[in-house]
Amino acid sequence: MKRYLPLLLLLPAMALAEPQYKIAAVVNDDMISMLDVEERLRLLVATTGISDSPDVRKRLLPQIVRSLIDESLQLQAAKDAGLTVSRAEVKAAIAAIEKQRGRPAGSLPEYLRERGVSPASFERQLEAQLSWNQFVGRRIGRKLSVSKEEVARAAEQIRNRRKVAEEALISSLLLPVPDPESEAQTLALAKKLAQEVSGGASFEAVARQLSGGGPQVSDTWVELGQLEPSLAAAIGAQGQPGVIGPIRTPAGYQLVMLKQKRSREKGGDAEMMFKEIRLSLDSDANVPEVDVLMSIAQEVARHPGTCPEKGVAGINDFEGLNIDVSFVRTPVSGLSPEVLPLVEDLGIGQISEPFAAPDGLHLLMLCEKVEKPAGVVDTEKLRGQLLQQKLELEATRYLRNLRREAFVEVRL
Repeated sequence: MKRYLPLLLLLPAMALAEPQYKIAAVVNDDMISMLDVEERLRLLVATTGISDSPDVRKRLLPQIVRSLIDESLQLQAAKDAGLTVSRAEVKAAIAAIEKQRGRPAGSLPEYLRERGVSPASFERQLEAQLSWNQFVGRRIGRKLSVSKEEVARAAEQIRNRRKVAEEALISSLLLPVPDPESEAQTLALAKKLAQEVSGGASFEAVARQLSGGGPQVSDTWVELGQLEPSLAAAIGAQGQPGVIGPIRTPAGYQLVMLKQKRSREKGGDAEMMFKEIRLSLDSDANVPEVDVLMSIAQEVARHPGTCPEKGVAGINDFEGLNIDVSFVRTPVSGLSPEVLPLVEDLGIGQISEPFAAPDGLHLLMLCEKVEKPAGVVDTEKLRGQLLQQKLELEATRYLRNLRREAFVEVRL
């Protein structure tokens, strides 16, 4: 007899009769209720801007159930390995999300409640992600390594690439096709998501919710020559920013959000280290509030302090001021076309004009610039990239094996 059967007997008969308590899927000892599915659908709608229509819900339902099944498997694997995520870690993750999105501390739970979403559903999703990250890092990552020969081969490939590189700033989402029977269903969902994003839904938010435990690219500059040929051809043919796809790749259907493209002559590069000053701005701020913040940013630009200072002009405690200071190191080739003109002529200790981003106004003070001659490859950085690629591949394989070996029954 399967281990999960006794758990079914613990549910009162009256509860089982309620639609929201009906079982959508069984994953080993765990059950996923229709309430879990409904909560996740609400969360997706609340955080992405996707339309809440019967057609969208119908197409999303299988992917939502699959994501919940994967989360159950991830939590089970972490628990079996003796790994747990504390309440404090979940709260810290929520605080980081609030900060990243420019929201006041502690406001996210209320934001979700106002949209009919239980914060517990969002917290469970975070718990699964954090648990899986722990498991992957400790149980899979420890077994992986990158040899000197692998680094040397990859470095040689980089040196041998074309003199002029076609690059694109993209985010992407992969919808796996687990079996031939899912082909048409997954394609239909991918087409619907592309339509929703073209209509205004947030591509990044959709990708976060539906990544399904697999690798997800977010706002990354990539050389087209490094991509799978069908992806490279589609991105190369796209003239304007926007959503591309769905494109069938060996792993499934891929959606790509193209932000920008550029041609860059390969040669020497430089690495810059900036003191970044960010003035937070609420997403619903009105024009007068933006003007006031810009005035403050311009004043900060006149008195930014020095690079060694962690504060701004002698101010180190920013509580209540919505100002954050951090230090960022990046190659010049990694800067976006909007930011590059603002910083490329800066001298050490000079600061850029304020510029707008989704989370507020930013200023960049140049603290260090190191020129790198043509043909030089940062082997340590390359080693880290190769290791991360291996880790993502092995994590995807491990999750696929968990699905194959688990008892999973979908009852929708």
